[in-house]
Amino acid sequence: MRVRIRRGRLGLYLSLLFIGGLSALALYAYDVGFNRRWREAIERELEPLGLRAEIGRLTLDPVDGLTARNVRVFDLINPGQRLVDINRISLDVDVAKLVDKRDFLRSVTLDNANVSMPVDPEDPASEWITIRDFSARIIVQGRRIEFPKADGVVSGLRFSARGDIVLAEPSARPKPGSAEEKAWKEQQAAINRERRRSTNKVLRLFDLFKLPDGAPESQPIAEADLEIHGPLSQPDALDIRGTLHSAAFTCGSFSAQEMDAEITFSDGELSLRRLQLRDHFGALNASATWKPGSNDPVPFAIDSSADLVALVKAIAPQTGLPDSIIFTDPPAFEISGSWSPGKPFTWNQLPLDVTGRAATGQCSIRGESYKALSADFAVRGNGFAYLRNVRIDHESGHASGQLLLRDGSARATASCDLPIRILTPFLTDPAIQKQLAFLDFTEDSRLVLSGQATHAASAHPHEWQVATNLSARDFKVRGVRVTQLTSPDISLRTGPDPLISAANAVFRLQKGDLSIQQTELRLKEGLCIVKGGTCTVMPAEAVSMFAPKTAPAIARYEFASAPRTETEGTFDMKGPARNDFSVRVESPGRISVPIGREKWAFNAANGWLRIKGPTLTLDLAGRTIPDSRFLGTVRFPDPMPTRIAGTFATNPANAASNSFVVRVLAPDTTSIVTLGRYDFPFQNIDCTVRATGPALSLAASGSIFSGKAVASLEFPQMSQPAHSGAVSIERVSYSRLRAIFTSPDQTGGNLTGRINYQMKGPSADSIEGSGTATLEDGNIFALPLLGPLSTIINALLPGENIAYSVARSATASFSVARGRVTTPDFEAATRTFKLTLAGTADLSQSHVDFDARVNLRGAPGLILYPVSKLFEYRADGTLSDPHWHAKLLPLPFRRNPREKEATPAPKQP
Repeated sequence: MRVRIRRGRLGLYLSLLFIGGLSALALYAYDVGFNRRWREAIERELEPLGLRAEIGRLTLDPVDGLTARNVRVFDLINPGQRLVDINRISLDVDVAKLVDKRDFLRSVTLDNANVSMPVDPEDPASEWITIRDFSARIIVQGRRIEFPKADGVVSGLRFSARGDIVLAEPSARPKPGSAEEKAWKEQQAAINRERRRSTNKVLRLFDLFKLPDGAPESQPIAEADLEIHGPLSQPDALDIRGTLHSAAFTCGSFSAQEMDAEITFSDGELSLRRLQLRDHFGALNASATWKPGSNDPVPFAIDSSADLVALVKAIAPQTGLPDSIIFTDPPAFEISGSWSPGKPFTWNQLPLDVTGRAATGQCSIRGESYKALSADFAVRGNGFAYLRNVRIDHESGHASGQLLLRDGSARATASCDLPIRILTPFLTDPAIQKQLAFLDFTEDSRLVLSGQATHAASAHPHEWQVATNLSARDFKVRGVRVTQLTSPDISLRTGPDPLISAANAVFRLQKGDLSIQQTELRLKEGLCIVKGGTCTVMPAEAVSMFAPKTAPAIARYEFASAPRTETEGTFDMKGPARNDFSVRVESPGRISVPIGREKWAFNAANGWLRIKGPTLTLDLAGRTIPDSRFLGTVRFPDPMPTRIAGTFATNPANAASNSFVVRVLAPDTTSIVTLGRYDFPFQNIDCTVRATGPALSLAASGSIFSGKAVASLEFPQMSQPAHSGAVSIERVSYSRLRAIFTSPDQTGGNLTGRINYQMKGPSADSIEGSGTATLEDGNIFALPLLGPLSTIINALLPGENIAYSVARSATASFSVARGRVTTPDFEAATRTFKLTLAGTADLSQSHVDFDARVNLRGAPGLILYPVSKLFEYRADGTLSDPHWHAKLLPLPFRRNPREKEATPAPKQP
């Protein structure tokens, strides 16, 4: 019994020891794992699959069995490329085959494992794709790998996959170490890299999708189901089928209610059999077929009424859809056709062969609301494309058009009746904005046009020829308001050398019209060429529209009312240097022409002016304005013919280069005002004023008081009073001439004379000159200076009515200087005596100093010759009150200075 008891105890101890040993061995296998030799055996098992593995630990799990932890898998083709990291793998091995060093791996199991793989294995900083909660059982049967089920979550997408694949035979690889093997490795690496990049792009889209508020956190964004069969080394032989389903999700401002898709890959062809996306606006239905790796056309069809604009902005903001376009009603479109992936996108050879239609309801573009937009379209791969039935509806108008592209050429037709403010926001090109900066539009500006545009295949890509019938209302051209512009024929050439030409254009301005038979706007050169222009507005206003820097030169010629003008030539829109145009003027009203610091105004102007570069040349004729003045001196009581012709600088600062001629013909009475207040009435005036630079000359002739007058003046500086001159008169009624200066008298006779002088300043005292004067058949003692002398002579010769003697001729020479008039040889002869006079009259001081001598003629002269000295006299005093007295005789032969001697009455016949 004791022996039995002892044996029982020994068995118990051995059992406990065995169990403890097994437990310790299991704990060691689970916690410490197998040594390096065992891990290397497992790693070698993957080499036939083209993979190299590094196992962190190899342990024995009580439940999962042999487990590899922290596994890193590398590409055996490119050993430095890390393909995938797996945190935990359960291995089902055949131990007998393992000991015998034969293929021992029967299956691989992953249970809620995390699998990570780099997008670009060659890039150490590459982005990684991570599959979480990945569960799968992979059965390895030689080169055949089956996976009855594989589940996981990546980027919020829950997927389920099943199928089987066949690995390539080792013999299919090129010879190790050969150039072919190197090229093959590079090719395989590039293929794998491109596949991962494509996969990652798709997954990034799912990263943008978000669950709606209130959805469980465990709910996936979408669920995918895949089934894969075929040889992995022959992608075209793979057979893949998959479905995708998603309930509600959001992406940016886009909210989807449901999404379903069905995809197949068979015989190397990828087919999107069905894609349906629903939102609260409508649905998107799409299908397509593509053969990867080939340039075969990709047929596709899309029909959408969903809010794809919001979706595209969310998933592809780089597409450039502007935020300035807001769709109240999402655009609906239909498109079907094919895309050729091997062809580049070029302007005249789009890689598409499609037809379709697009339309939208209420929308806003750049802040402007539209009621509807629609168009039909087609694109062919041979360079043919069209837009048809294009329609734009706005609450204030509409636009429509067509566009046809063929072999690089283009043709478009369009009609429009819209406010211009709707169109200007689309002119975003800075070059176009700069070229059209001279136009200013208001809220009331409106454009009505119909026309066509063409583009030649050989032309610049941005060069178009546009021909249109145009009408524009309520806008401004360089500040000039245009109420309406109409032209039945406007041509536009765009591109690097833009050109606008118009035929029979009519600008209706606020106060008249501007009509142009033919005009060209060369925007790049800044030139406007006008042919056959007629205008009924102010010339400066019309010129400012085309040559703004020249308009001030025209504005100096002031019109009381708008004349009728005809214009032709080249206008420089940038400056005056290239101007070359002429203006024919016909004005019934008044025109003022600047001459020096003054303006010459006249009526009924007709003639022409021409501006070439900085120079203005004109030739205008008209009639003087009643009671007008010319150069501040000549007054025209009645209208007289006048003409001005000359050359002027358009810039007043360059007036020194001016050259002009003014001619006035006045058959009627004309007044010339001189010395500030004396008014001379002339008739039959022929006056010519010439200016060259700052110098001015005047030549005039006419008749006055039954006589003739001629004047010639030279002004070195027309803006200054200093000048030289010569004035002559012939047989002018002295009495009427003297009446201009003082009260009428009975002097009578005709005056002939001449003076040459220089005037150095604005005062009459600055006049210096000399001349001669002759009085015929005049009462010399009626002269203010000689009148008092007659009383003294009568006292010496009683009985002789000496004071009333009429001189046959009275002559004198004189000089003028410093306000003094000096005559050395005044001589007058009557029938009874001869009077000689010499002396000076100081005009500035009104003082006189003269000596006179009377010589009797005939017998009295012979008798009294011995005492002729008694008939010599001296005058002093003032011009208005000269004091005459005999040089030798005492009183009573001296007149009392206080006695006022009236001018004697003429002798009665």
